Amino acid sequence: MARNGSGTYSRTQSDYAFNTVIQETQINSELNDIATEISASLEVSGKKTWTGNQNAGSTKITALAVGTVNTDSTTLGQSQNSGSQYATGSGTNTIVATMAPAITAYAAGQTFRIKMAAGANTGATTINLNSLGAKAITKKGTTALAAGDIPASTMFEIAYDGTRFQLLNVGTDVGITASSTDSLTNKTFDANATGNSLSNVDVADLAAGTDGQLITWGADAAATTVAAGTSGHFLKSQGAGSVPVFAAGASGNVVDDTSPQLGGQLDVNGQAIGDGTLELLKFTETGSAVNEFTIANAATGGGPTLSATGTDTNVGINITPKGTGVVTITSTMNPSISSTGKALVLGF
Repeated sequence: MARNGSGTYSRTQSDYAFNTVIQETQINSELNDIATEISASLEVSGKKTWTGNQNAGSTKITALAVGTVNTDSTTLGQSQNSGSQYATGSGTNTIVATMAPAITAYAAGQTFRIKMAAGANTGATTINLNSLGAKAITKKGTTALAAGDIPASTMFEIAYDGTRFQLLNVGTDVGITASSTDSLTNKTFDANATGNSLSNVDVADLAAGTDGQLITWGADAAATTVAAGTSGHFLKSQGAGSVPVFAAGASGNVVDDTSPQLGGQLDVNGQAIGDGTLELLKFTETGSAVNEFTIANAATGGGPTLSATGTDTNVGINITPKGTGVVTITSTMNPSISSTGKALVLGF
């Protein structure tokens, strides 16, 4: 072969002299060698395939067609349109940046990483790349940016959707990993785009509070605490607009409450009072009742009182034995009658 290891072609014969006889074997050898080298060279119509790596010698292959299958070469334009490029941006709400190599048009799918050289944005924001025209930067689709969505001196990534650039990974749209010394100030957590929420927080992650306190929300929708109550107290609602408090109250089990109190009438529902098996006092309710017994205790020296009370002016007391049973008074009966015009009738 006439090509050396660097690809340089050298003739196989010396120069032919004028008016001399050229040997047949010489001319045929050289022409055959030239034919071989031509056959091994690239043919402009693409009929020949490469059999080795090609060294462009620090030059460019220009005017490439756009690749269409994964074995095709890619053009710089394809790389720019599908890959991520980096540039430093200037401005806050009207950001300007220049890509190098320069892009010549916006195309859906283009992705860019921009380093902010200025302060944080303060509202709706646009970006103009390589003077191709300002395009809006949005989040979550078409939502305009809010103040602080692009913090000062941060790197943010945007992707062109054919109409606008969508913010991918900075500000309020990303998860934040904070160290034990980091602080988040005036930040809103919106995990599901429907309201403010903070998820995946364990109780152990909350800051230490006061023993026995509870967290609640006041009428102003601001978080506040419920002061610790006394042992045995229960949480009592104060109604809408007021923070609940711990207070003494019945637990629903009088065994647990050594001083139960009624806040209203006790509806016995036709049941008796007893130990659960043996009845001590049984109640029968009259639907139209207006009169009742009142039992009053007494101080030292006085006796407790069983009185008839009600809405009627005159209310008697009926004591009715069962069957042939009798009413027995086990102590001495006072024989005097103090009320004028009254009579004590005893039946034997």
